[in-house]
Amino acid sequence: MKPFARFNTPHNHEKLVQGIIKERQIRARIEQLSFYIKIGLTNYEEVEKYKEAERKKQELFQKKQKKIVHKFIYDDKGISKRNSLHRRRKMNLELNDFTKVLFLSLSN
Repeated sequence: MKPFARFNTPHNHEKLVQGIIKERQIRARIEQLSFYIKIGLTNYEEVEKYKEAERKKQELFQKKQKKIVHKFIYDDKGISKRNSLHRRRKMNLELNDFTKVLFLSLSN
């Protein structure tokens, strides 16, 4: 839009920009209404029912996603700290053994 600003007064340029924004909004609304017609909705009540059903479907999807994430982080018995602590301790012991062997081999 900067190239057009050079040729217009600030007031006219602002009107131009606002007109372009309004055009985009109208085109988006026309596309939305065309979609509603395409899926067979013919009046406002049907559109509202459709929007409500879509909102509920989206909420259910988000709840399922949270459950999946929740299941991934937690097991059925709650937080799996005990297992992860056990694994960390075991890994530290193995790492300590490895460093001891490495240190002994380097010192010889």
